[in-house]
Order: sequence, then structure tokens, then C-alpha cells
Amino acid sequence: SVYTVVNYEYLFYIRFKMDGSIDFEMKLTGELSTNQTSVGEDPNEPTHGLIVAPGVNSQIHQHMFSARLDMAVETLLKTEQDAIRVHDESKARCWKIFNAEGALNP
Repeated sequence: SVYTVVNYEYLFYIRFKMDGSIDFEMKLTGELSTNQTSVGEDPNEPTHGLIVAPGVNSQIHQHMFSARLDMAVETLLKTEQDAIRVHDESKARCWKIFNAEGALNP
């Protein structure tokens, strides 16, 4: 899926693999968000950005995302009672969710 929000395009890749695993990847592209340097700020060395043209600052910022995994993959749950399951070891399933790079907050 591709979502365009103002000057960015967010690309979400969700892959459901044959072994039951889920692979998620997100990419970001777009145009720089720029502004003039702030009053009192050194126009050659802004506090929170990089100069991309004379007097034009490209702000340093971050994008944070969260994802909600709805693990009701077998049936449509209509009520909270529907979500309560009886433990049956013959049907034991698990989902292992991890960072493929093994890094924390790179």
C-alpha cells in the first residue's frame, strides 16, 4: 500500500508467507520539508536542520509509527466473548514477531 501525506509517500509492504510468518517492511520517500532559518539562529548552522540553499533549512525530524496486529486470523470476532478460546494443545499456534535486523531502535 502507498499512502501520500503532504510531502511524503509511505510505502507499506506486508507479506504473508507460506510458512505462516508475516514480514513487514515500511519505506518512506518524498520531498524535503524546508523553512527559513529561525530568527536569532545562525543562518549557516541551524540548530535543528541542514542548510540546503542559502537561508533555506531542511528540518531534522523523525517519523514514528505503531502497528496493531489483530490476531483473529481464523474467524471474524464480533464480541469480546468470541475472542475467548479454550486451550487445545492439538491446535497450538504461535506467532513470533521480531526485528529481522536484530537491532533495537537503530
